[in-house]
Amino acid sequence: GEVVTWGYGAVTSPPQPEVRDVVAVSAGGEHVLTLDGDGTVEAWGENRYGQVTVPSDLRAVVAIDAGHFHNLALRADGTVAGWGFNGSGRATPPAGLTDVIAVSAGRYHSLAVTALPDCLEATAHTADGTLMALRHRELPIAGLQFHPDSFLTPSGPEFFRHALHGAF
Repeated sequence: GEVVTWGYGAVTSPPQPEVRDVVAVSAGGEHVLTLDGDGTVEAWGENRYGQVTVPSDLRAVVAIDAGHFHNLALRADGTVAGWGFNGSGRATPPAGLTDVIAVSAGRYHSLAVTALPDCLEATAHTADGTLMALRHRELPIAGLQFHPDSFLTPSGPEFFRHALHGAF
């Protein structure tokens, strides 16, 4: 698919190179990441800390997340790549980190999920395998990852109904 941007100037400038078959997008502080269907990552916008300089050896990516000035990419083999501002080590995954199933880049830190404990079950994933919802197998506890604007999409009412009734 295509990427449409609006708002603050740095991220609305045309992407270089031109994006292709986009399956995921993530907005950082003043930059944008896209993931193409072939596992390629593209980036554009402010590059003060190298956050739009995608590592040349980055391949087979299944999920991305842009932090404020750094980025994370989850590879199909369960390893994580990070680049951009590395204050407090936020762009450097811990040595030996493997079997990752989800990543998140914050403003000052990064997160990775390596496995769910037996008491939790995954209940929703995106097309690229990103974990979006989970629930406890015995207790009435559930969690979901969403952007508040998702409730305003055409599928929003159904999503909201499922969230309210614990059907995710």
